[in-house]
Amino acid sequence: MKTSTNIEVIKDINRTDDNDSEFAYIGLEKKLESLVNPNLHDFIIEITINIDGFAPFESSNLTIWPILIKIFHREHEYPPFTTAVYAGKSKPKDINAYLKDFINEINRLGSTGIMIKKKNYKLSIKFFVCDAPARSFLKAIVSQVAFDACERCEVKGKKIDSVTVFLNTKAKKRSDASFRNFETPDHHNATSPLCEIVPPINMVNHFVLDPMHLIYIGCTKRILEFLFQYPASKCPSKFSGSIKKEMERRTDLIIKDIPEDFPRKMRSIKDFTEYKAVEYKFFLLYASVFIFKKLVSRELYDSILLLVSSCRMLSAENALDYVEVARENLKTFVETAPAIYGNTFVSLNVHSLIHVPDDVEFTQCNLNEISAFCFESYLGLVGKYIRFPTHIVAQYCKRIDEKETYLSPLSTDKKVYQILKENNDSILKMTYKNFIFTNSHPNNTVLLKTNSIAVIDRIFKKENIIYIEVRKYSKKINVFEKPMKSSLINMWEISQLASNVEILQLSCIVKKLVKFNMNFTENDEMKIFAVSMLH
Repeated sequence: MKTSTNIEVIKDINRTDDNDSEFAYIGLEKKLESLVNPNLHDFIIEITINIDGFAPFESSNLTIWPILIKIFHREHEYPPFTTAVYAGKSKPKDINAYLKDFINEINRLGSTGIMIKKKNYKLSIKFFVCDAPARSFLKAIVSQVAFDACERCEVKGKKIDSVTVFLNTKAKKRSDASFRNFETPDHHNATSPLCEIVPPINMVNHFVLDPMHLIYIGCTKRILEFLFQYPASKCPSKFSGSIKKEMERRTDLIIKDIPEDFPRKMRSIKDFTEYKAVEYKFFLLYASVFIFKKLVSRELYDSILLLVSSCRMLSAENALDYVEVARENLKTFVETAPAIYGNTFVSLNVHSLIHVPDDVEFTQCNLNEISAFCFESYLGLVGKYIRFPTHIVAQYCKRIDEKETYLSPLSTDKKVYQILKENNDSILKMTYKNFIFTNSHPNNTVLLKTNSIAVIDRIFKKENIIYIEVRKYSKKINVFEKPMKSSLINMWEISQLASNVEILQLSCIVKKLVKFNMNFTENDEMKIFAVSMLH
């Protein structure tokens, strides 16, 4: 069975009795040859790898396990692509067979390099980005609930009320050598075939703790579950009915102020159990500080600020400047969490927060650059086109063939801006620095090079130069002072909007801001808050 791409014959690697699994190895080299722009790379092509399973049908136990690749480049965004795909009624039972072709090609290209436009490039694995179950599968280690599950340190979990918790924040760090030598045997199920990659990868640090799953779906959701759903005997900070009602009112206010840049608007807090990862991300990084402010205990609010400030610092373009501060704050958050959220709160996800700064340090990337969001979006698009529960791999390959046939080498011409809508000399909508700008709320609040905050009243073009008419806020103060001043993570309370208009060039914009209109009781005067966007 073949598709129109250069795909090997689909073969059964699972060897189940009912012979119901399929596998296709598409290959890496030809995809790289078609996508890589030689002008963007010196002598090394770095790739990031995502492996995870997803179910194409809600009413079936069929799962698809693709091996996805993304070429890493800090300034130019390459699209993900598929290099192999498996489909069956469970994850691949033989991980060695599943990864064999991929590892062989990685090793071959690692040895000989890859020739693109008469230039030989070294292939290098930047990191793997997968959720915890997929990492356990790939590394052949124990699951999240095992006592020796932590991938970064030798902490021993223990049971409290049937929940495995990991309370020690000072355990010995794991290393590539200790992993390969099985120094803690209870951490391993077997030897991972990924240990055969040459040159060797770091079996600890090359597997980042994906922020999408760990921080947003994992920890943020867990915080809300404990505060909203757990009994007071289990969670000392459990919310009362009146607090829940006020939080609903505040989220309803915030929803109106979410810019177009966010692919999915956060819903009311009463629907938090149904949130997608992007909604948890928005809640944590942008909304939570204001939703909790002047509503919850000082201890709980301080705890939230530790987490928010750390994650915003590690998501910033200059995240490396904040690694040590974030490391200290996250350690404090985890150590103080049992007293605030309850003895069973510190699951492996929560414990692993103390190791997240290590990923920023090891990869030299911020959290946005090491998250799985782009891979999830890719799979979401492909998954929609799997229509029948038979010949899954053939359908998948056909869809990606249609999707990727017209992919061409990435252009070096990075558009500084793009006009999306205009009327005569006025620009009604445009993108700049990957953000959407208009002349109305919620897409017109900006931070300028002068460190002033302003609203855009008009955007126009004159003699091929784009200008903005702005009015500035004359006052901005910190939203909080501890664990650091909120201005350090670009959060302010602003007031006193000027009436006079200034005309500036578009290049005066440093960042786009999310602007919230919020009051802390229904009868209070509205205050205005501004928060810089991070993606």
